[in-house]
Amino acid sequence: MLRKSTEIVAQYLNGLKFLESIYDLLFRFIKDMLKGRADIHLIKGRVKSKKSFLDKILNKNKIYENLWDVTDLIGFRVVTYFDSDLPPLLKLLNKHFRTDKEQSVDKIKMLKPDQVGYLSIHRILFLPDEIAKVILTPWAAHFRFELQLRTYLQNAWDHNSRGLDYDNPVILTPSLKRKLYRIAALLELADIQFSEIKKEVEQFNKKVLRNVDCEKYVIPINEVSLKRFVQKDQVIISIEKKISEALNVDLVMSKGFIELVPFNLKWLGFSRLNQLRVYLEDHRNEVCDFAVKRLAHHQILPQGISVWYMCYHKVCSTSKEELKKYIEENGIDFLPEFHSPADLTDSLYQDFEMISNSK
Repeated sequence: MLRKSTEIVAQYLNGLKFLESIYDLLFRFIKDMLKGRADIHLIKGRVKSKKSFLDKILNKNKIYENLWDVTDLIGFRVVTYFDSDLPPLLKLLNKHFRTDKEQSVDKIKMLKPDQVGYLSIHRILFLPDEIAKVILTPWAAHFRFELQLRTYLQNAWDHNSRGLDYDNPVILTPSLKRKLYRIAALLELADIQFSEIKKEVEQFNKKVLRNVDCEKYVIPINEVSLKRFVQKDQVIISIEKKISEALNVDLVMSKGFIELVPFNLKWLGFSRLNQLRVYLEDHRNEVCDFAVKRLAHHQILPQGISVWYMCYHKVCSTSKEELKKYIEENGIDFLPEFHSPADLTDSLYQDFEMISNSK
């Protein structure tokens, strides 16, 4: 056994640089596979260190015949935000990799009711064909690596429990065991609850989008409903088309901008899309002229800019004093900075009066 272990260690040391090159290829492959996914918090990996490798090879509980019997020479960890993100990722892995089912384990299911821990899903995977073909070695088709899937909270358990040696029966007193049970239970419950909340929010947002598409506008104004409204409603599309043509600029969707506008609308008393639609329909020409006058010399503007200037029009219609108060709390103007809210108030109100008097 010692001779065999010595041979395997020599194989590892001689092939370390080669393992690092395989790791680089796999890391790029996995990053490309997960590119653009909003449910990924972290992707990290490593080639097994010399110390960790020696600890594993010299472990008498398992005998390795050759280097490639070690299935975690290369390892990756993918961390998601929610527990509900894991099943879609498993489907994605099955699409791109062959799985060694005998070696792969769901450690969450393996945990006994009387054991402490909060674990993750471990998959032992074969190299994808794209990489196996590049390596051009007889063992490429048999080479395996480990990929762990876990949630943000599962990852937190792993990091915070390291060094505690909580599975040592001497250290794990009944009192300590009870504390660890509580932490593990709370984290697992939090994962479940976050996933349920996420699902409910997604269902609510889908309903909002369906209502906007059907022009059912008696719904609350939020980032989701306003973004869809700006993209779909014919009144606002016609106003923004006029602004775009008058200024010869492109309008693009800006998440940061759309996130700001609902707060301004709430300040003015607009709580539902139907209220916003009625005001825009009644004042479409004034809002358009106001925006055009204020936004000259811009090469690009955010979609929804008409709603921004509708807010200015609405508050200017109340009083100059109210406009100043609105600016102090919400005002952002797409022009060079003014020295004070009073300067911006004077400028906006002067343009508002000029447009109003011309009608």
